[in-house]
Amino acid sequence: MGPAGGRGGSRRGGPPGTTAVLVGVQLLLVLDTTVITSATPVMSRQLHTGVGRVSLAQGVYALAFGGLLLLGGWCADRFGALRALRWALGAFALSGGAVTMVGAVGPVIALRALQGACAALAAPATLALLIDLPPRRARRALGWFAAVGAIGLALGVGLGTPLIAAAGWRAGFTGPAVIALALLIGTVPLGRGRTGGGRRSAGADGRPPVLLSAAVTVLLAAAEAALLARSWWTPLAALAAASPLLLAVLRADAGRTRPVIPPSMTAATTARAGLVLMTAFGGWQAAEVLLVAVRLDSLRAAHPWLAGLPFWLQGAAALLCAPAVQRLCESGRSLGPIMTLSPCAAGLGFIVIGATRSTGPAAACAATVVFGVAAVSASTAATLTTASAADAPPGRIGAVMTSARQLGTSVGTCIVGALLGAPLGSPGRACALAAGAVVIVLGLAASPRDRRA
Repeated sequence: MGPAGGRGGSRRGGPPGTTAVLVGVQLLLVLDTTVITSATPVMSRQLHTGVGRVSLAQGVYALAFGGLLLLGGWCADRFGALRALRWALGAFALSGGAVTMVGAVGPVIALRALQGACAALAAPATLALLIDLPPRRARRALGWFAAVGAIGLALGVGLGTPLIAAAGWRAGFTGPAVIALALLIGTVPLGRGRTGGGRRSAGADGRPPVLLSAAVTVLLAAAEAALLARSWWTPLAALAAASPLLLAVLRADAGRTRPVIPPSMTAATTARAGLVLMTAFGGWQAAEVLLVAVRLDSLRAAHPWLAGLPFWLQGAAALLCAPAVQRLCESGRSLGPIMTLSPCAAGLGFIVIGATRSTGPAAACAATVVFGVAAVSASTAATLTTASAADAPPGRIGAVMTSARQLGTSVGTCIVGALLGAPLGSPGRACALAAGAVVIVLGLAASPRDRRA
């Protein structure tokens, strides 16, 4: 079957603006994460606390988001994706607005955890609504959904530090809260069209995926907690200890009559490669943000807008390439080359970052433009191939896709964060070169060998 085109053709699309609202939710979730993450040093100064305490706020967000995604997908299938999305947006807006009433980091951590849970409900519900659109419209909408994921990260990193430095740390919460409220209002017309959002999905499992969600949470917790350790090797050891548990639970799940991960997402070579690419994409994006930030650290303190320029250029490159990438991905013959070449291009970006002892703005801009093209290509190809799984509830498909990316993000952050503290002469440079080699090898190894979707 073609990408994102095998789920039936009897459905009507929602009202005008359906795609814009749903893609807007994805932009909100990506911007919310990256704006806060990139502005951690500024927030620590304004809250008069250590960077570690502020980082903990983002850590609990990542833990709640990644650990609850599979349960969020179950809720979308069980109670209706549109209803779940409205719950999530409403609670997200309320928790963001509540930040205006607190002035200490403790309540911020609690509210950030709540927002992570809301995001875990919103992400699979949004994908379920997109997948439930008619095939041709779904392909286009999923293409923009994937592109926004790549563009939003770059823009969020470029916007975060100067925004919070100018408007205060609360702006990083109240801004997304206002957007969430606007999107919640925008979902009102969606209930008038037959987008499948108010109905329980056919094939929805009555039992929530508690065991697999717990295993994912353990791995994410190990990655997040280990980053707070003083020894550079502790995060790597924590990942090595937690990974076998997740693998064992995945094997047990595959043997169930109705596994959490739909067999159609792993049966064909191209679909498996799409999941692998989605995980790798999350990992290299996290590594890129960390490495570019480290290499431009001295510039960020003096000129935050100039330090954000590479990420603005990355977002622009991804936006300009998105339509062409979508057209190529609609042809099944182009998917294989895109899935192979996009990690190779990302690897080249890492090599550019690590090629010299000090990375200046020009080299960072060149690298991030390459990253932008690689990101939109990988995200679009991986999303379209994995979303085409047949005979599976759309909420579960969305949850598995997003979980794969989030696992890659957390593991990539953990590994790169650990290696940056290693006793090397130039850890940032060595880490960039190593990341480039690993991503290229992974892209070549995970290349699909057939054309089955």
